[in-house]
Amino acid sequence: MWLFLVCAAVPTAHAQEMEQSADAAEAPQVSDPTPWRQGLGVGVRGEVDVLRLGPTTELIPAVSVSYTWQKLGGVATVLVQRAPGLRAEGQFHPITLGQVRPYARLGATAFFGEKDAQGAPTFLGSVSGRAALGVDMQLTPHLTVFADMAYEHFLTRNELYRPQSVLFSLGVALFP
Repeated sequence: MWLFLVCAAVPTAHAQEMEQSADAAEAPQVSDPTPWRQGLGVGVRGEVDVLRLGPTTELIPAVSVSYTWQKLGGVATVLVQRAPGLRAEGQFHPITLGQVRPYARLGATAFFGEKDAQGAPTFLGSVSGRAALGVDMQLTPHLTVFADMAYEHFLTRNELYRPQSVLFSLGVALFP
């Protein structure tokens, strides 16, 4: 009799499995966020120099091609303006927080087709070193939005530029 009470009090392995499967069925299923797209991307952005905000502030459009792999990447950007610019940057993504990913960039920008003090056109106008901090957010597996703040220091000077710029950018990137 005593053995019967002990056996009845201890649930069998089958009963435990059924309880666990019932608990799993009741728990809400949480889906993992879409993994970050890696590889080639094409982006468009608008940027403005916040040190020069005023009545003549201009929004500078830019088109970029990027390549991202794991935590590293690179970006080549063409600035579409009166004196076009070409920018090359390396990019580092230290962490990923679901759909949001902060980044840091280091690079340089060169401007072409500017005029010197006498008004004569020059091939290479100004060159700047650049550091940026930003964040991008993946909306779909193929669409990302981003914003960043960058500091640029001009190494070669032209009357058109102050020695320093602080740029704010917003943009979107598509991954084919």
